[in-house]
Amino acid sequence: MTIAIILQGREGAVFTASPDELVEAVVARLAEKRIGALPMVEGDRVIGIFSERDLVYRVATEGAAALERPVSDVMTAPAITIDDQTPVMSGLSLMT
Repeated sequence: MTIAIILQGREGAVFTASPDELVEAVVARLAEKRIGALPMVEGDRVIGIFSERDLVYRVATEGAAALERPVSDVMTAPAITIDDQTPVMSGLSLMT
């Protein structure tokens, strides 16, 4: 089974953010959408990901000042991506 099978049954939009947005704005979007991570997109390319883990690490090391930084300073990059023909188990293996 490939990732394409999983994506066929998926409903809803894919939410993204831009690396030049402030952490504070992206964190607000995570809370509003009740999601744990957003792909960082530049043009049509995924260049990184910003997750709750990135936020926790930065707030722990920098305090509230981390919220005023651009996401490009705190996101995880480069993004590790797969295509829709990747076997599900291979995708899961990468996530682990």
